[in-house]
Amino acid sequence: FRNAYLTGVYLGGTGAANLLQDYESGTWTPNVLQGGFTISTNYAKYVKIGRQVNVVMYTSQGSGGDTNDLIIDGLPFNTPSSGYATGMADTGGNFPHLVRTQSSSDQIKFKRATLNTWATGANLDNGHIILSLTYQTDS
Repeated sequence: FRNAYLTGVYLGGTGAANLLQDYESGTWTPNVLQGGFTISTNYAKYVKIGRQVNVVMYTSQGSGGDTNDLIIDGLPFNTPSSGYATGMADTGGNFPHLVRTQSSSDQIKFKRATLNTWATGANLDNGHIILSLTYQTDS
């Protein structure tokens, strides 16, 4: 075969969101909900195919930070009630960070991978945040 053209291909169900042609891409706006500092977004994009969403983000971080758990919101699609998913983040410092979606929300929570503790705005390294995360959505 040289080219194959298929229509009506469904993955994981027969709903509209399962149709292989259900493809969307765009930008999203990350916001520090909790953590006590500001960010400037250099790059925040997503690709959604069916129910699977992949987001990437690169931000410059302002100074400051408090002792509250670091939470960024603004994901382009909410997660389902049992929709936890994990990804990785680079903050330019000594600790890699796991990122986890919060149930039934548009939020990402950060965890210090090597210490197994939630990251706070105060212990996040000053500089940048680069993350990649894939999660499922209800729509």
